Amino acid sequence: MRVATAADEAIQGLPPGPWLSRFLQALSWMYRPISWMHSLANRHGDYFTLRFPGHGPMVFVTDPEAIQQVFATSADELHAGEGNAILLSLVGPSSLLLLDGKRHHRHGWPHDLPDE
Repeated sequence: MRVATAADEAIQGLPPGPWLSRFLQALSWMYRPISWMHSLANRHGDYFTLRFPGHGPMVFVTDPEAIQQVFATSADELHAGEGNAILLSLVGPSSLLLLDGKRHHRHGWPHDLPDE
């Protein structure tokens, strides 16, 4: 699959996404995120790529089974903190959303809760 970015550079393997400029994609995300995500899923399917100013391409997944696989994947394989860097100004540098690997695990859900 060949996908062209807003800068007309070809990226192999990424799903399609809107042809809006990076700036307009960011505005759409900020001002109507839910309805825009629904319209993108209807148009592009379960996987689509968005591009915001100052960030690399971001692939969004709407297929429930694929989302379940993402959450079941080891933190050592995926680095969601890196991908969530766009949220830094909203959530701060210590947010669980921005941590990866052992730092994420250490600050995440308490795994040693007693059985009920």
